[in-house]
Amino acid sequence: MFWMLSIALIAAPALDGDEIDHLALAALLMRDGHAQRAQAELAKVNPKAEDVDHFQLWLLKGIAALRLKQPQSALTFLDRALAVKADPQVHLLRAQAGAQLKQWSLVVSALDRAGPSGIKTSRLVMMRSTALLKLERFDLAYAFLEQQNQRFSGDVGLLVMQVRALIGLKLYRVATDQAIALVTRGELTPLDGLRLVDALRRARRLEQALRCVEALTMRFPADREVALLHARLLLKDKKVQAAADRLERAAWVDPSLASDAAELFRRAGNWTRARAWNARIQDPKTKLNQRLGLLVSAERFDEVMAMRPRLIREGIAQDDKVRYALAFAAFRTGAFDQVPDLLSGITAESVFEQAVELRRAAGKCKSDPSGCL
Repeated sequence: MFWMLSIALIAAPALDGDEIDHLALAALLMRDGHAQRAQAELAKVNPKAEDVDHFQLWLLKGIAALRLKQPQSALTFLDRALAVKADPQVHLLRAQAGAQLKQWSLVVSALDRAGPSGIKTSRLVMMRSTALLKLERFDLAYAFLEQQNQRFSGDVGLLVMQVRALIGLKLYRVATDQAIALVTRGELTPLDGLRLVDALRRARRLEQALRCVEALTMRFPADREVALLHARLLLKDKKVQAAADRLERAAWVDPSLASDAAELFRRAGNWTRARAWNARIQDPKTKLNQRLGLLVSAERFDEVMAMRPRLIREGIAQDDKVRYALAFAAFRTGAFDQVPDLLSGITAESVFEQAVELRRAAGKCKSDPSGCL
């Protein structure tokens, strides 16, 4: 942390007799991580006193405010410290305050004012790069990262940032090739890889996003989030069966994906595999709800009606969507007189209008069943 570096430069004078040196005590408290107590001690210091070290006072106040997530106050105090003495460390702290405030121009200017000797760590390089990307200065971000990668060779975080800069510059093919190379070499975590894939997705580069996520799948075949994103991209590419197959492979390792796999097989029209994966769902209510949807989609309305006692036992039958599904099944099996009772009490806006229409249709069919057969 930058504030820890700055505190190391602060002298902590000894306490003199019975008189408490609040500034020295605050410095000690900050070193031990007690920012709130340090802030209370600093409030006791009279800034107008002749013997006060004003640079140390404002610097400590700024660091304490940063630690307590009070970035606007921190900036005020740090600016006062700079008015007393120019110090690169103070600019680094101002950059941290700017990052907390998401004032990215301030972050860049503060780090630049710290000078080349101030940005000594890859973390500070990452901060400046992030700010440039947020400002959509992709050209500056890429050039800066290219320069810094020579200093911090092999830093994966910086390499990921560089790919993001390439995406921002719309150099999608190069960005994709570099991202896949990072994945193949095993230099990316699943999270880093997913961020790059998502950046390509948001740039509407579906082909490149799929190439990247396929490389991630090869590298992390059992990762849940990789599997879910891969399936979503395949769906976006209108490859429903491929998406279902992808989630099925992941679900063998992670049973919590059984419901998602069943839903995708339903959408692909593969009822056998949809029901097989529905049977593997561990939560009884989730399994029952989805099974109901599967039977309705397959137009197996007699089986839907047969489920009603179990739906009542599980406390699911009162859900408005379940009520409508049962009423619709009753309508389709010719049990028109049951429809009004099953629809009674539906208030959810998403199904209310459909319920009104179904009630009306059931009334007509009850009066003249021959017209509904």
